[in-house]
Amino acid sequence: VDIDPNSPLAKTALEVGDVITHINGKPVKTTLDLRKAIYELNKGETVEITYKSGQETKAFKTLI
Repeated sequence: VDIDPNSPLAKTALEVGDVITHINGKPVKTTLDLRKAIYELNKGETVEITYKSGQETKAFKTLI
């Protein structure tokens, strides 16, 4: 997956190979879950993303 260098995602801690597990506390188990969670977000909203990076679980907040 390529990340647009001008996107908000490029300014986050995510790296290729990381797996998003939750968005705002909602589990993300499939790409459909991820799409639905993103669709429900509003511009200007702060979102918390929890993800697995290797064996570690990490989280960060970012503005949409």
